[in-house]
Amino acid sequence: MTKKSFLKAIQYQRNSIRVVEGVAIAKKDWSNTPWMIVENEDTWEEVAKDNFAPILAFHTADELYKAIYK
Repeated sequence: MTKKSFLKAIQYQRNSIRVVEGVAIAKKDWSNTPWMIVENEDTWEEVAKDNFAPILAFHTADELYKAIYK
């Protein structure tokens, strides 16, 4: 997936989880590391119960893209 198409897939994501090419990506707007990779089966409510403990967390969407695709 190109960076442009990846950014389009996560565009306008706010406080939710989206699965992009099999990777569950959560975005929590009020955090200093808002982009997170979470377990695929998790819902937003389950992630909130776990105090938003991600598998990996990132400051920017660019860092997230690089971790997934490089």
